[in-house]
Amino acid sequence: VYEADDQIRCAPTIAGDQTFLGGCDAKLHIVDLKTGKASGEALPLGGPTGSTPAVQGDLAVVPIMDGSVFGFDWKNRTELWRYDDPLQAQEYRNSAAVAGNVAVVSSQRKHVDAIDMRSGKRIWRHTLKRRADASPVISAGDVWIPASDGRLLRLSIDDGTEQWSHEVRGAYVSGVAVTDKELIVADDDGFVRCFRGK
Repeated sequence: VYEADDQIRCAPTIAGDQTFLGGCDAKLHIVDLKTGKASGEALPLGGPTGSTPAVQGDLAVVPIMDGSVFGFDWKNRTELWRYDDPLQAQEYRNSAAVAGNVAVVSSQRKHVDAIDMRSGKRIWRHTLKRRADASPVISAGDVWIPASDGRLLRLSIDDGTEQWSHEVRGAYVSGVAVTDKELIVADDDGFVRCFRGK
């Protein structure tokens, strides 16, 4: 049994023989799956998080509620970068999506930001009509954003331009599931929709 200093409100991320947990105790916990013990000291986040860590190779990306996004070299236990909006503090209640050298996050202030995972600098920003409570999903060069205004958006991962949208009367509050040919998403009216590519 592994115990953090406060609540864990995220799902665990598994990479190799480690699991990653973001905590309300303002720490990124890395736990050895074989022993159930911490793999070294937890990494400081500077604020609580309920976001599931996104791990790609040696890099772990974690947004926190106070508005920062951290990029850690988790193997060497070092902070590589920290992204903060220079004009207005954001608030992150969902998780980052990562692919290639890009991390995508969406904030409670209606912004979708793409961050360069090498430098921690913002690449582009797309502003929504209302916030997205669900985490973004990256698939085949696109970023899928199910927003609380009932719009499902497909953005280009290269520059954040809108490629496609579909609007419903309700709101999207959960993420999308993507296969090689289909996208499945549920709304808060209880409808589950399947979109099939050509």
